[in-house]
Amino acid sequence: MATVADPSEEQILRSAVELILDPSFSPANLDEQLGRIDPELASFATWRALTTLERFLPADTPWSVRVRSLRRRSFYAHSIALEAAARVSQQLALTGTEHALYGDLALALRHPNPGDRPVHAVVFTIAEDADTSVIGNALASFPKIMVDHVDAHRITGRIEGIELRIEKGWLPCPWYRRVPLTNQLIERPESNPSTDQPIPLLADAAEIIRLLELGGSGATDRTWPLDIARLEASDAPRLAAELGRTAFLIDQWESATDLGLFQTVPAPKLRGTPGEWLKRATTSRHRSIRRSARVAVGLLGEHPRHR
Repeated sequence: MATVADPSEEQILRSAVELILDPSFSPANLDEQLGRIDPELASFATWRALTTLERFLPADTPWSVRVRSLRRRSFYAHSIALEAAARVSQQLALTGTEHALYGDLALALRHPNPGDRPVHAVVFTIAEDADTSVIGNALASFPKIMVDHVDAHRITGRIEGIELRIEKGWLPCPWYRRVPLTNQLIERPESNPSTDQPIPLLADAAEIIRLLELGGSGATDRTWPLDIARLEASDAPRLAAELGRTAFLIDQWESATDLGLFQTVPAPKLRGTPGEWLKRATTSRHRSIRRSARVAVGLLGEHPRHR
């Protein structure tokens, strides 16, 4: 997906990140920056940033009117997704399936108000030994939940137009190897907003790794800093090292630091000898070339050997 290129849009994104990190922050020259951008051409990242900066927007302008509209739609989607996620989580718990919610809804739950963040999908990771056919049959009995596909590795469906996906293991990036779901990847909150039953969430450190890898590969839009700013980063370097993913994070970690993130958290360190570092870098480069080729011919997808 396209990234933010316009200097004014980049500054708006930076201001939103800084406001999340420091609620006393006040953006300078926001009116001037908005004056350089056509609302019809503004990127999705800019609209998400402006949702964070809403109280600083000039009243009754195309910007403030559309941001209010986006917030209402996000609130509606959040409500539907949260209700469905609570039902799915309850069913997974009843079948004794270890699970964790991640992605859109899980990140939205880190924001102070429903509607602060768009929700396009409800995504769960489940234990490798889970029986997807049993889970799929159970979910199909719920009203408003449509199960479209069940195989040995995943369940996909819809909830009133919102994507539902349940996958064995955690897949940080579509072209990388699955990581088994373990206790270190699960955060178990005592409560969740608007639900009586807490929903296990993917740990902050794991979400950060996922967001950095997606952002660095160009597989997601430029909104990833707005999500990372809501997450606790202290365990991310350790988890990255344990999972052997530091070779894919270094450059993107520097980009995040440049945006004001991770200022007090040291970057992950590559383990091994310089020769091993070179091998990893070369392998990463080859993967990038192969990935670009797959995109070019429309064949991007998960190979069975990566499952």
